[in-house]
Amino acid sequence: MNMPDDISRKILFVDDEQAILDGIRRQLRGQFEIDTALTGRQGLELMVLSGPYAVVVSDLRMEEMDGLEFLRQVGSISPDTVCVMLTGYGDMDVAVKAVNEGGIFRFLSKPCENEVLVETLIEGLEQYRRLASITSYTYSADIIDGQIVWKHHSHGCVSVTGYSHEDIITDRSLWLTMVVSEHRPIAKTAIERIIAGDESGPIELKIKKRDGSLRWIRDTIIPRHDIDGKVIGFEGLVEDITERKEVEEALKISESKYQKMVANVPGLVFQLLMHDDGTVEFPFVSESSRELFGIDPQNLCKDSAMLLDLLSESDRRAFHEALVLSARQMTPWEWWGSVNVSDDERLFQGVGRPEKLENGDVLFDALLMDMTEYRKIEEQVRSLAKFPAEDPNPVLRVSSDGKVLYANKTAKQLLLQWEIKVGDTAPKVITDKIAEIKGTGTHETIEIECGKKIYSVTLASTEDADYVNLYASDITAIKNVERELTATNQTLQEHDRMKNQFVTTVSHELRTPLCIFKNIVSNAMAGALGKVSKKLYQSLKMADDSIDRLARIINDFLDISKIEAGAMKLDLTEFSLNELVDEIVTPMTALADNKGIELTINTCANDAIINADRDRIAQVLTNLVGNAIKFVLVNGHIEVSVTDEDDQIKFSVDDDGPGLSKDEIEKVFDRFVQVNKPRETQEHGTGLGLAITRELIDMHEGSLWVDSVPGHGCCFNFVLPKVTAEKQKAEEEPVGASK
Repeated sequence: MNMPDDISRKILFVDDEQAILDGIRRQLRGQFEIDTALTGRQGLELMVLSGPYAVVVSDLRMEEMDGLEFLRQVGSISPDTVCVMLTGYGDMDVAVKAVNEGGIFRFLSKPCENEVLVETLIEGLEQYRRLASITSYTYSADIIDGQIVWKHHSHGCVSVTGYSHEDIITDRSLWLTMVVSEHRPIAKTAIERIIAGDESGPIELKIKKRDGSLRWIRDTIIPRHDIDGKVIGFEGLVEDITERKEVEEALKISESKYQKMVANVPGLVFQLLMHDDGTVEFPFVSESSRELFGIDPQNLCKDSAMLLDLLSESDRRAFHEALVLSARQMTPWEWWGSVNVSDDERLFQGVGRPEKLENGDVLFDALLMDMTEYRKIEEQVRSLAKFPAEDPNPVLRVSSDGKVLYANKTAKQLLLQWEIKVGDTAPKVITDKIAEIKGTGTHETIEIECGKKIYSVTLASTEDADYVNLYASDITAIKNVERELTATNQTLQEHDRMKNQFVTTVSHELRTPLCIFKNIVSNAMAGALGKVSKKLYQSLKMADDSIDRLARIINDFLDISKIEAGAMKLDLTEFSLNELVDEIVTPMTALADNKGIELTINTCANDAIINADRDRIAQVLTNLVGNAIKFVLVNGHIEVSVTDEDDQIKFSVDDDGPGLSKDEIEKVFDRFVQVNKPRETQEHGTGLGLAITRELIDMHEGSLWVDSVPGHGCCFNFVLPKVTAEKQKAEEEPVGASK
């Protein structure tokens, strides 16, 4: 039998016969890491000096210390170590009793065949790996006369804390002393609140394990009441969340570094998300919003109107029109406008770059700069242009045939870069533009790199004149800001990737406590934990429904995270949509009946074969029909139908519920959107169901839409390509086969 490479092979054999130990070494040479000892005392010394060992195999009858006592002390030194007893037939009753008491993993009879010994050692190493990898445990306790009496700690307690159940019941204060001193008040307060009958949510603490290492844990405590509602005990779940805490700390450090970086960028660094309906929001805003506008960045992320309302109606309209144009053409966004800051009109320039997201929204990475002083300087430059010799910016006049006629003092630097002088021909980029606009009375602006500087050059022509005036300004600083903005965008994307990874990790971690809560509540409802009153049963039923709803929410978050990351893959097979509808929708008629709703199913006469991921299409059917049952009122009607339409199959869910308005139809498939619903439904959700449904249909190259009129119900439809006999034959026929 082969041993997996990733499992430790460190094993200790203890026997008072040297010949047996030598034989074991020969048998197992090269398969495991073997140490041996002739007495139990020598074995315990090796445990301290060379351990811990994954598996310890001991003879039963030995001088000084018998095998049972030796293995008990091994368990005290290293609780995760797997103990195996090697005994003769005469000691079989003792060995069986030891196994039943839980201290021994296996016992082997002397003489032991090599194959049996190797198989037992491999099983022991697998058990050791399982025990060492446990990251959570459950416990229970009674409360007697206001004191905690521990009843049970699952084996994972050893892996998480280093202490066993026996250690904790022996030292009643151990559960508190293992918590670091600064967190002990939190632990004591939580237990006191439980005993007093007050609710207490999960607490997060740092503990010091038996080996001295520090770990973060999350302790979820569930009180147990008697028939009078008095707390008589509690159960709990302890989880090692050290890795999650390390990720959170890394995120905080990353965000702090990022905030420091954007704090050095002049102006407001922000992200603007523009939805299909034209509405906007700010996913990210730098701290400079406080200084520039007196607005807390977190509040601005929640309500974009806090900034937009500071703009005049015309500037706000221009702001939005520039965004729409940029989103449509995927060109840089540029905007100039005034912002009312504390009754002071300030001039701002906005620049940004758009990015099309998979859901159709457009994300802008942008910068808003206070250009009030800059514009004042610009106005002064225009005034000084009447006196070009005194103009601080380069001013030139170039003839229609490209000759430099005049250059002020500042422009001499440009001429040196171009390696020309007054009277020479200007660079080709200038002469080409002059040929376009000369004599038209118009102006054009271009950017020119001159060494390490970048200039914005405006060429202004005069009607019927044979020359063009050039006005240049140094925009090197602005271009550097744009480069910094690009770098900032890359950091934002990495920050967003880490956020998605964290949400996915947390969503996965939430599944474990949910399963535990589900089992506890289900057992309580079934009476496994004692007699349940009618009132308590109703409360447990509400908790059970809430756990199921939270599980669905977590699944929605995981699905949407996979879709965003492009990690969701389809397992395409050919199957009948008719059969799938019968399988998924028919059981839902009972749910509809409970609400007094008539649910009818009409499938087409043909087989309605499609090539799709059966599980994902089942998820789509469940979402659409489940939504209809949620929102249709009592005595309503829902009709589910499958229709064969030439080369595609159409699925429809038609109801006579409250219907949707035009605005609601436009956003019903958006993420985290829940349209208005009748009070009678009392239904809640994540707002992700229809968004996920649309993504799944899009991945199948189908289409999804809704037809509705307020007060006259909704009809949700999707179509998928049909697998025809001709298509099947074409797919099966080899390429290049003769007809």
